[in-house]
Amino acid sequence: LPLCMASTVAPLPVPAADAPSSSPATAMIAIEEWQETFVDQHLYFQLYRLHASLYVWVGSAPARLDNLFVAMPPRAPGSDSAATSLLGYQSRDAGQHIAQRLSKVLAMPVFLSYSPAQDVEFLASWVEKKLKERLLPV
Repeated sequence: LPLCMASTVAPLPVPAADAPSSSPATAMIAIEEWQETFVDQHLYFQLYRLHASLYVWVGSAPARLDNLFVAMPPRAPGSDSAATSLLGYQSRDAGQHIAQRLSKVLAMPVFLSYSPAQDVEFLASWVEKKLKERLLPV
């Protein structure tokens, strides 16, 4: 399926993992998709805001999962987030660093697939800035 051309948010009710069985409490999953252009490179963004974590996909068309990084928030104030590659190339450090910084700022686990067609200078910083604009309150 192609990604949407415009931003969309679609909350979906799902059962909360910690909800008592007698309570029909639900958590929300918010999905956002949008496109941006950096210099001459067109990028697609997908955010899946889950109950207590975040899944992010950034890449060029067609949508595919070339790599996947996970970062966990720091356990102690002032320390760095732990991050690793779960799938694909470990040499693409930019994706791992973006996941680490997002996890630290958001204080939640972040799963990130980062697959631009060309990893040009300043692209990772620009992508991180665009994600923070969407994720952090003004």
